[in-house]
Amino acid sequence: MPRSASRLRNHARNDRGARPRPASYQDGGRRSWLRLPFAPETTILGAVQWTNKLAGWSIAGIMLLWRMTIRVRRENDRRQEFRSSGRGAAVAFLHAHQIAALFAFPHSKAMALISRSRDGDLMVPAMKLFGVKPARGSTGKNKRDKGGAAAFIQMSKYVRSGELAYVAVDGPLGPRNKVHGGVAKLATKHKTVIIPLVIIPTRCWVVEKNWDRLQIPKPFSKVTAYFGDPIEVEGRTSDELCAATEQGLFDLEERYDPAEAEACRTSLHERAH
Repeated sequence: MPRSASRLRNHARNDRGARPRPASYQDGGRRSWLRLPFAPETTILGAVQWTNKLAGWSIAGIMLLWRMTIRVRRENDRRQEFRSSGRGAAVAFLHAHQIAALFAFPHSKAMALISRSRDGDLMVPAMKLFGVKPARGSTGKNKRDKGGAAAFIQMSKYVRSGELAYVAVDGPLGPRNKVHGGVAKLATKHKTVIIPLVIIPTRCWVVEKNWDRLQIPKPFSKVTAYFGDPIEVEGRTSDELCAATEQGLFDLEERYDPAEAEACRTSLHERAH
């Protein structure tokens, strides 16, 4: 058979769906010396995710043992009143108190907003172990949505069912004590209340380099949850609700943790200049 006829038959066979040559043969017919059966970037991402999960559950186990040494007290706690009435409530606390909040309210059947950051990944296992349902999402820089809309819908349904939603109102990027609009939007949508909350440990480590001055209660310390008076949403704008919540949190911290309140003011002043 002539050589040209043979070539035509091979081309026709390829057009009918013949198996394409591997990428290693397409570069001038040379075989690559390294052929990986997986995509390297996919494997690295998977390894990072598993490492985060392992670290998160390790931290959760340590926190569970840690919690057994912590004594908890609550003042002016009216959460059950709003839960029983079917209104639900939006509980506003500071990002600095998120670890203390887990110690103060284990198995509370509440839902808490937490970002999709790596720090959030590390906190989620502890939240689940302590009976808190995580709603993952936040708003990033330049108001870019990072799951915040989906998390808001999730929390909205929870409050509508008469339950409590906990929101770290100055997170995830700060500045500290600055209340963002999410908690006001949530409370207004369901005509419920905003309850200011600070959680103060008697002894703690303070991560001073963090924007939020994160507080980590020391073992065998006492943690007290101080609830402010509920803030009704009726007749108030979102900005007014944010301002009232901010003032409520400031008054609680000023009264029950004046040293930290003063340190925060100093830190904010230094960063501003």
